[in-house]
Amino acid sequence: MGLGLVELVFATEEHFGISIPDEDLRGTTTVGALAALVVRLSEKKGGDAPSCRTSRAFYRLRRALVRASGVG
Repeated sequence: MGLGLVELVFATEEHFGISIPDEDLRGTTTVGALAALVVRLSEKKGGDAPSCRTSRAFYRLRRALVRASGVG
């Protein structure tokens, strides 16, 4: 895992208040898969129930990606 990806994972964990196990990251190869993982882990955590978890996770993940990459 490259340094950029490690920073992205840390930023995602911090932003969503979750912990992403390494074994879950092995199969995560796209932003959509990462968003689905964030939704699944957030549900396990017992977070609030937004009207559309997928949409909420996508936009929160996008913000974290933009911040971590310095784009925008």
